[in-house]
Amino acid sequence: MKKNSIMPVIGFSLACCWSTLAYGAESSPGVGSGEVIIGRTLEDFFTAAISYSPQLKIAEEELNISSARKRAAKGLLLPQLSANASRSDNKQQTPNQTLRFDGERYSLQLTQVLFNWEAFLARSQASLIEDQQEARYFAQ
Repeated sequence: MKKNSIMPVIGFSLACCWSTLAYGAESSPGVGSGEVIIGRTLEDFFTAAISYSPQLKIAEEELNISSARKRAAKGLLLPQLSANASRSDNKQQTPNQTLRFDGERYSLQLTQVLFNWEAFLARSQASLIEDQQEARYFAQ
């Protein structure tokens, strides 16, 4: 029911645009072929419609979000590297002597997930959601 009520409006709008474009092509002085102006103007019309469509922008941002979530889920399965460094300067005073202890500690840790079922499921789910959002984007 909703599609039937909007179709006449779309048809009327396209007819008005087409007649305006055809009139502009016929009345343009110095142009050998009206097809060049009609093609260029229609291309500009469709480019502007795509560029300024809020539904298309929403679908594009949803696709970007799902792609970022997929990268984050994939990152859980990649090697993780952490580095730490610490330095200490200790001083102990007794009545007879003063002792100083300088210390340095460095560590580097590399970890790799061999099997984490939740991470694998999160990655596959994120991939499916990204595919869904891509399909919605191209449908828009």
